[in-house]
Amino acid sequence: MAVVEERLAGLDPTLRAATDSARGRALHQIESLHEKATRNLKKRDQTRADRLRRTRDALLPGGSFQERGLGLISLVARQGPAVIQDLLERLDPWARGHQVIHL
Repeated sequence: MAVVEERLAGLDPTLRAATDSARGRALHQIESLHEKATRNLKKRDQTRADRLRRTRDALLPGGSFQERGLGLISLVARQGPAVIQDLLERLDPWARGHQVIHL
């Protein structure tokens, strides 16, 4: 920018004030773009952090393993005692591995 200012001042000394003004406007626009980019990055990082937090809370409710926090007692508390009979009817006690049951 200094080279442009010197060349313009060499052509017409009154242009120095115009180049100073143009430099100020350009710097202001660059600062504005920098602020917008910084806000955008912070928002994106916050969104990612929120997603990570929700995933962690889903996998580790209350900071412990799911089987410790989402056991039979919490299921009965949400669904009522009839859910136990429903589970007994749907579960295969001789099945190997995990079973998926839709309640």
